[in-house]
Amino acid sequence: MTMKDRLPLVADLLMEAAHADNRLEGEEKDAVKRLLCGILEVQSLPMDLAFHIDEFNAEGFDRSAATQAFASDSPELKKRLLELIAAVHAADGEIDFAELFEVASERDRKSTFHRIAGQRLMLGCRRDTIVRETVITASTPVQVDENGLSFTSKIPPHGSWTTEIDVVTR
Repeated sequence: MTMKDRLPLVADLLMEAAHADNRLEGEEKDAVKRLLCGILEVQSLPMDLAFHIDEFNAEGFDRSAATQAFASDSPELKKRLLELIAAVHAADGEIDFAELFEVASERDRKSTFHRIAGQRLMLGCRRDTIVRETVITASTPVQVDENGLSFTSKIPPHGSWTTEIDVVTR
């Protein structure tokens, strides 16, 4: 499956990222719509998807169930999803007026990056002097590389395994 096949779910994950700081800025919602337009390669979202975004309820969102839908996806797709989430975090509206007038050329000045520090994956977005990072950690031992987080566990018959993934912006 591709992201296009699960756009409402991708939209929910991005909207949940927009609500991560317990407030939704207009630019964050616009960023979600812009990123989804990029996935679809269209100028504007289909009406049902735009409505889905507008009606998103952060309090009723189940992140565990949503992320489980991507559990068997390729590392590349998972990495792309995390990059989209990082881009939403970076769109918090904390920019000055001078930057507002340069929105048209913003795409040319913007770059994304990732760093690995121990068992932490840091995804970031740099735009001129503004840098936003999203740090991703897990509650259990994890292998971290440029493709994302990988877990190795031995689960006995009828056993279970859980971990918590923390995503923090700074």
